Formats: sequence, C-alpha cells, structure tokens
Amino acid sequence: MSSPPTSLDSRYKLGRTKISTSDITSIEKGIEILGTLLRASIDKNGERSVETAVLAYEYGRGLLRAVTVRRETPQSEESEKVEKFEKEEDEEDKAETKRSDEEDLGIAMENVELAWEVFQRNAEYEVKDADNKGEESEPPAKKMKEKEFVPQYSSYCLSNLARVMIGHGDLCTAMSDYQKSYKSYLSGMTLLEADVERLQSVEKVVRYRRIVDCLVCVCESLLGIEGDVEDADGEVIIEEKEKMETILGYYTAGRESLQKCVYAFGEGIGEGRREELEEEKGMVCQISVLLMAVEGRIREREAELKEAKETKKVKKGEVKGEDGKK
Repeated sequence: MSSPPTSLDSRYKLGRTKISTSDITSIEKGIEILGTLLRASIDKNGERSVETAVLAYEYGRGLLRAVTVRRETPQSEESEKVEKFEKEEDEEDKAETKRSDEEDLGIAMENVELAWEVFQRNAEYEVKDADNKGEESEPPAKKMKEKEFVPQYSSYCLSNLARVMIGHGDLCTAMSDYQKSYKSYLSGMTLLEADVERLQSVEKVVRYRRIVDCLVCVCESLLGIEGDVEDADGEVIIEEKEKMETILGYYTAGRESLQKCVYAFGEGIGEGRREELEEEKGMVCQISVLLMAVEGRIREREAELKEAKETKKVKKGEVKGEDGKK
C-alpha cells in the first residue's frame, strides 16, 4: 500500500503528536505546523488531492482538539497557557491564534468534509477494482482532475476512510448535531466491520476495540437526538417510539463486539504477542467502562420515559374525572 508523501513527512508526524496532547499550547503549535503544511500542499498538489486531504483531516482534527481542551480547561488556566503561546508568536500571527470555538469548528468541518470526499472517491476505485478482480477500472469520478485521483493511493484511502468518518462524527458531536454524528459513526462502523474476521489476533483486538468505541458513539448520538431520527433529506428513518429499541440493539452489538475483542486478546497472548497487546489492554478496559456508562444512560432514559408515561396517564385520568363531574 502506497502512502502519500505528506503522510510520511516528519513535520506532519510532529504536528499529529502535538495535537494529540491535552496541553493547549502544544495543540496550537501542532495546528500551526499542520496549517503551514496544508497551505503548501494546496499550492503544490491542489486542494482536492490525496496529499492535501491527509493534511486537511489532521488540521481539522487539531482544531477540534483545541476546542475540546478549551472547554475542559478552567478559563484562568487556559488564558495563562494561550498567553504563553502567543508571546512566542510574531505580532502578525497573534490575531490568528485568537479564534472562537464556533470559528474553529466551522473551519474543522470544512477540512474534514473535504478529506472525506477525497478519500471516498479514491477508495471507491479500490473497491471497484477488487470487484473486477484486477481488471482495469474507470475512476469513480470522470471529471476529477489528474491530481485528485491517484490509483496507488486508493488502498491507503480505503484503510483510512473509517477514521475520517468517525472524526466527522466527533466534530458533529462537538457541534451538538447528533443527527449527523449518528450517521457518520454508523458509516465508519460499517467499514470497520467489513473485513474484521480476516485480521490476525492483535489487529483484530484493535479493530474490535474501535468497533465498540464506534457503537458507544452511535448510542450516545441516538440518546442526544430529540424526536425522530431523520436522513439528510429530512425523511424519518427511526421513529421516536422505536428509538430506545434501536439503541438497545446497538448496545447489545457493542457487548458482543467487546466479547470478541477479549477473545482475540486471549488468542494474541497464546501466540506470544503479549508485548504488542500491552498498550491495547488499557484501551480495552477504558472502552469497557464507556460501554457500561452507556448502559447506565439507557437505564436512566428508560426510567424517564416510564415516569413520563405514568404522569401522562395520571393527567389523562384527572381530565376524565373532571369531565365526569361536569
């Protein structure tokens, strides 16, 4: 599988490392690095090239990370860290660092959606090529410019598309758009499940852990939606009265995937790959806790719905009683 040169750049890797921390100063520096690389790639490779899409996604992810950390950090502590970062910048750059959460999320959304579009177009070629058993395939979009479609990157795009979809779901969640986040997480989960059984033990542990994480996010998104669940055209795909049953279905799928993850973990230990699984052990435990938290939220919502139903019955009975007196 060929990787775009931008994904192999040491500065790209440094930027990714910095935006993955919980320190706002480090995150802002990572955003600056990725932003510089992104602008250079647009000039060199074009806005809709795979090379640019790789950077666009990470740049958007960095902006989302900055918003998340700002929201979680006490205002006084955040101001002190941002001020420290700004002192290291030129006067011209200072204004650029002072962005609102809304602005950051908007810019992040533009970049992540661009990455999704480019990755999906190139990934479709890989899927079509596989269906044709190696026969020559037509590019998925005939009007795409030469740099927008590079066959050797199609495998890379397909293997990373789920990550982009899930990142889009995270962005929608941060914007409280649970209708969209539900569909993005579901799309990512479908891709993750596609070839999981063909993976080896350790890789299977990682994949099932990601699937469980996705199912947790699917449940959380559905719990955040008020009323019916609708598609992009406004058509109802899940009625409100069916929503809890749907959530329970995804929760059950999450438990089943977690069991498969644990089983694959045992296989990996049996194969002598304990050292490779050491980091995953903590992450699997963490996702188990998150799944249990979802169960708690489901029980709370069921109790709320039951109480609301009983209250409605009582009120209805009172109205009937008053009508009878009259």
